[in-house]
Amino acid sequence: MKLVSNILFASFLALTAAAPGTLNTSGASLMLRNQTAGDASSGDVTADAAAAHQGRVTFYTPNGGVGACGHAIKTSAHAVALASAQYDGGAHCGKKVKVQYNGKSVIANVVDLCPGCPSEGLDLTRGAFKKLAKPAVGVIEANWHFV
Repeated sequence: MKLVSNILFASFLALTAAAPGTLNTSGASLMLRNQTAGDASSGDVTADAAAAHQGRVTFYTPNGGVGACGHAIKTSAHAVALASAQYDGGAHCGKKVKVQYNGKSVIANVVDLCPGCPSEGLDLTRGAFKKLAKPAVGVIEANWHFV
């Protein structure tokens, strides 16, 4: 069984090395840096609230800790920490994001910063993540946008 696991892990590394993007080794696992859902091709397109994003989505358990936006966060709440690139110095604190995965969706309040998340990535509270996937999955690739 261990040999099969090692072969699968080696295959995963080979695939991620060949895929576009950069390898992110922060945290306990290796992840691909996320790409945007689409690139803006005309000069009049702006990154407004309705802009679509695609990224790596994980979860955390804040257990009532105070997030970067200055409020205590319950693990059961539908809350989200944004990657540094999207957090924008707290400009999005209090806004909502809609996250969609495998035909399911959840709306979560922006309450925190995720400095270890790749650009476009999100860190949902466990309560919000459970609306999209089983926590045992751990990491998903999902679409999201501000609402």
